[in-house]
Amino acid sequence: MKKFTLRNRKRGKAYDEESVSIRDELLAIARSPVKDGKLKGYFDLIVNRRDRFFQWVCNPEVEAENNLAERRLRPLVIARKVCFGSQSEKGLMTRETLMTIIDTLSLMCDDPVAKLSQVLDAIGRDKKANVSELLWGPKTQPANVAKA
Repeated sequence: MKKFTLRNRKRGKAYDEESVSIRDELLAIARSPVKDGKLKGYFDLIVNRRDRFFQWVCNPEVEAENNLAERRLRPLVIARKVCFGSQSEKGLMTRETLMTIIDTLSLMCDDPVAKLSQVLDAIGRDKKANVSELLWGPKTQPANVAKA
């Protein structure tokens, strides 16, 4: 199999030719006979849903791999490994929830830890505070929905 070099290419003839070539090569592999039933199931899914699996062929804005998702998870995995994981199911769920909140806030603001601290302080002052509104802002109604 050849080395993939699409990542740094912009839409054009070279991108189109290479992306189609890679897609065809991957489909040929997926159509090849396999003994493992689970692997065959995955291959069948790729072949039957190729319009969804190969969106990057027609649109270079769509990543052809999941490296971004893996890079986003890496700090959490390293932290879990370094501190030997959580000692209980509840601890694991708490850590997952906090990391999800901090990660989402990091996409929305410059200092997610400061924002979370502000929210926790506000909850400390008012136990009935709306946590969702404090974290994400007031809920807005879509423009195309008429108010009752």
